[in-house]
Amino acid sequence: MADTIRELILQDVVAQLGNINTANGYNTNCGQNVARAQMEFPLDSLPGAAVIPGDESAEHAYGEQSLTMALDIHALHKRGDTDIAVLAEQMLGDLISCLVGGQSNISYIDSLAYTGGGVDDWPAPEDQALSARVSIEIEYTTVIGDPYSQP
Repeated sequence: MADTIRELILQDVVAQLGNINTANGYNTNCGQNVARAQMEFPLDSLPGAAVIPGDESAEHAYGEQSLTMALDIHALHKRGDTDIAVLAEQMLGDLISCLVGGQSNISYIDSLAYTGGGVDDWPAPEDQALSARVSIEIEYTTVIGDPYSQP
């Protein structure tokens, strides 16, 4: 069976995040290993990013369904020589720049908005990795009762 519009959007988000690397002008290489709905990463697989789809809301309008999908993206990076606070800001900036600045590379969406983010839990000195999160909302439309088609 074909993929839903939501699935196609998620695939494009993962592909867009894959662009985060220093060769493309970003501060970090968090696009090196992008996974969906993965909550744990082995340390040797970092840097990386996790795409965590959330709930969506829906409204009906003239034969269309307007949907808003919540999405959290966590960038993960090993601690290195860079100051942990500086690294956190680099990771956050890379995520915002890649997704909000690159939203034209994500098909099937009406809009994409950054709704918040930062470091949820600062690592202790003995911790080996840092996680920075962005929350975004993606608006898109489908035909009522048909999540595989757009009007």
